[in-house]
Parts: sequence; structure tokens; C-alpha cells
Amino acid sequence: MGPRPGLAVFTRTLLLCVAITWLVHVVTYLLNTQLPLQIVALGGTHGQVGWLFAVNTGIAMVLRPQVGGWVDRYGARELMLAGASVLVITMGALNVAGTPFALIALMAGLGIALALVSTTGSIVVAEQSPAGRRGEALSLYYVASSVGVALGPPAGFALAALGGAALNFAVVTALSLGQVIHLSTLVHRGRFSASGAVPEGLARSRASPRACPRGGRAREPRAGRGRTLAPPRTRMTTGETSP
Repeated sequence: MGPRPGLAVFTRTLLLCVAITWLVHVVTYLLNTQLPLQIVALGGTHGQVGWLFAVNTGIAMVLRPQVGGWVDRYGARELMLAGASVLVITMGALNVAGTPFALIALMAGLGIALALVSTTGSIVVAEQSPAGRRGEALSLYYVASSVGVALGPPAGFALAALGGAALNFAVVTALSLGQVIHLSTLVHRGRFSASGAVPEGLARSRASPRACPRGGRAREPRAGRGRTLAPPRTRMTTGETSP
């Protein structure tokens, strides 16, 4: 029988990734319901509303297959921080976008952030969770995404009723800024460690030769492992050596 569900799966890394993917999906689907109304209010067409979704989804679709390789090459923390930074810039620009074309163009930034943050988070959860609890951890991660999808639209309409599009844009900007500040703090304190290395976070990916278990020695390059070769075997009858 497999391990029983319990609190052991709720590591700091898992909870952080759950919170981040929840936030990204709340912001994404809040905007997915409010930006079409904003485009129409600015005199845009139904076709431009369609491009709003096409740009966002298309950019994320193109980038997602590349994210795994980037995690191995640059490290998960760098990708998540980059994605969060793109999200902040995009949300801030929404506050000054005054044309339908500008809103559509900014959806490229949202697609980039969604691919870098959400996809990288799922990789981190899979690698940092205990071997017998990965399915449970990933289930929690994707449930958080679904909760964000469910809460984003009603939150958007509630905020619009209180303060219109300006309040919506101000809230998503503040949420995104809080996310990038939190990520930056964890990276600066070394709380994000490499995938496969220190259990508390995600410093660098498994591709890094310096990644090692806590308390262990760093891996050395394959050519320099320092093995001691056994002496050649000697044939007692003739004195010849065998390789």
C-alpha cells in the first residue's frame, strides 16, 4: 500500500508554488473576463476580442515546450522570477493602455508569465515532493490552478462593480508586485534551492554539477572523479600483465 495522505507533503516549496500558480490563474482569468469589455468600451470589434485570447494562449503554447530545457539550463528560480517580473510589467502597462491594439499586445506578456511561472512550478513540485507523494502534491498544485480559474471571473466583476476597469488593473498590479517581491526575497535568502538538491526550494536545476544533497559533497565532472584504479593483474606463470 502507498503512503497515507498527510501533512508531510505540504512542504514550504509546495505551498509557495501552489500560492503562485493560484495567483497567476486568478489574474489571468480575471483579465479574460474584463478585457473584452474594456476593448468594446474603447471602440474595438468582436474580432479584436478574439485576438485578445489568441495572443495570450498562443504565446503560452509556444513557450511551454521550451520551459523544461530552460529549467535545466538556468535554474527554476531564475525562470519563475523572470515570469513574475514580466507579469508585473504587463499589469502595470495595462493601467495606461488606451487602445484595443495595446491591450491585445500586452496579452503577449501575460502568456509569457503564464508559461514561465505555472509550467516551472509544476516541474518544481514534481521534483521536490517525496517520491511516494508526487501524485498527491501535483494534484494539490493543479487544484490550486482550478480554484484560481474559478475565482478570477467573479472577482473581476465584483471589482468592476466597485471601481470599474481601473480598480481591476490596480488590484492585479498589486498582486503581481507582491508575488515578485516574495520570490525575490526567497531567492536573496537562499530559500529557493535547486531542483533535486536542497529540499527547501529550488536553487538550480539538476543540470548543474554543483547540485548535491544537503550535507553531501558537490558532484565532480565525470572526467575528474578521482577514482583509484586497481593495479593490473599479474599472471604468476609468465610474468605477463593483463589489461
